[in-house]
Amino acid sequence: MPRNNKLDFETEHSSEGSKAPSRKAKKKPVTVDIIYQALFDAITEHRLLPGAKLREDELAEAFDISRTPIREALQKLNHVGMVDIHLNRGAFVAKPSAQRARESFEARIILESGVFARVAQCIQPKDLRLLREIIDMEEAAFAKGDHSALIRYTGEFHIALCRILGNEELNRMLRELVSRTSVALAVFPPSGFVSTDSKHHRKIVEHLSKGDADAAIQTLVTTLKEVQRSLDFEFGSEKNGELRDIVFQMMERNS
Repeated sequence: MPRNNKLDFETEHSSEGSKAPSRKAKKKPVTVDIIYQALFDAITEHRLLPGAKLREDELAEAFDISRTPIREALQKLNHVGMVDIHLNRGAFVAKPSAQRARESFEARIILESGVFARVAQCIQPKDLRLLREIIDMEEAAFAKGDHSALIRYTGEFHIALCRILGNEELNRMLRELVSRTSVALAVFPPSGFVSTDSKHHRKIVEHLSKGDADAAIQTLVTTLKEVQRSLDFEFGSEKNGELRDIVFQMMERNS
């Protein structure tokens, strides 16, 4: 029988006569920023899918904290377009329209083209090593069928490239755009599209290592437009996992 979205930190099956161990993470104080990042990552990686209801009371219990910081984190997520807040209904993972999805991809092309042009002029061997390590992790995730990890490393490749410039405002803008395009992939799953991101990423690294910004930008544009064309704008995804389990997973990973 399918699970009913009721959140429970306890294991489903405990040994007879023993109490299931608590799974609440208490390794460090839970702040608004920690809550924000855990939910941001869970949404980006499709652990929480568009349309999922984010109940303040359940999140407060999951994070073992009062509802006030939960409310603040949800407001921050709303500000960056990751969560929709409806009066008298509560907070939900954002479900972008087809137009908003297209605009997010277009914004990424514009922003990242400028980033690539600058990076090609200053990229160092240590940067190239890091990018190749991320690609290796991306390919390993693909081989294992780890969808969430694949999304994480695919996005991290682009964010790591931007980070080379040392511009925190650019980093923030790109991270939000990468997350929005990831949400678009959850709302409008690609139709007949087979991910080849790692191959494109290796080409980008090769071009940048030679200082060829134009070739790197062309590979980026081709890839993002290919993904955008593959989106099924007639489809909408509704399936979601259990919030409390998802929160625990993200807290464990980020601790």
